Amino acid sequence: MTQRQPFLEFSPRPHFNAWPAVRQALREAPAWSRLSRAQVVDRCNALAEAEGVRMTGGNTGGRLTENTLEKWLAPGEARVPSLGALLILCAVLETIAPVQALVAPLGLFVIGPEDQRRLELAKAREQKRMLDRKIRKLEEEIRRG
Repeated sequence: MTQRQPFLEFSPRPHFNAWPAVRQALREAPAWSRLSRAQVVDRCNALAEAEGVRMTGGNTGGRLTENTLEKWLAPGEARVPSLGALLILCAVLETIAPVQALVAPLGLFVIGPEDQRRLELAKAREQKRMLDRKIRKLEEEIRRG
């Protein structure tokens, strides 16, 4: 039986203000090389509307503006996107790095579909090894009579 790992595996001194790292990850998203700020705002608003997510809580009717996006990305700014808005941004920018930055202080790690398949494969191989051992043990017991 495997020993259960604690949910949170903190570093000696975790930093729970993850927003500077989230902002940095958003600024470094590869999609910026092909999308302008205006295109990101338009795509965020379209996806948010389709999904029923308010991008902002201000007087813009929940729609993202370039001004608000700039504030969310600015290193020293206090304004941060809601979790729903962050997920929309991640989808538009095609990155999971900001979500990774958000959960890292909890000792958690976000993986994409390819890594998830690799993890499932590794788990299946481990289960197979355990079953093979059990089969060999049972076969040995039967031989001994």
